[in-house]
Amino acid sequence: MATDLGIDGGKGENNIEEEWLSFMRKCEAAEAPLLLLIPWQRQYWPENLGDYPFLIHWNRHTSAAMIRRLIGPGHGVMS
Repeated sequence: MATDLGIDGGKGENNIEEEWLSFMRKCEAAEAPLLLLIPWQRQYWPENLGDYPFLIHWNRHTSAAMIRRLIGPGHGVMS
């Protein structure tokens, strides 16, 4: 999923809204893999996230091959 999570680009806490956290908790409870493509660099990412969901800095250099190298084939998704 591509999203900016409401990040405004300023350095700081950038905590995300409860609506996003609720969505992430539901996905995690369902054991659904959640990969978020974030257009902001890591230093702007919310500090209140743990290891789930998996976040990737998305820019013009991001490719499917790069994502596959980072997360492995399938990322637990059955086709």
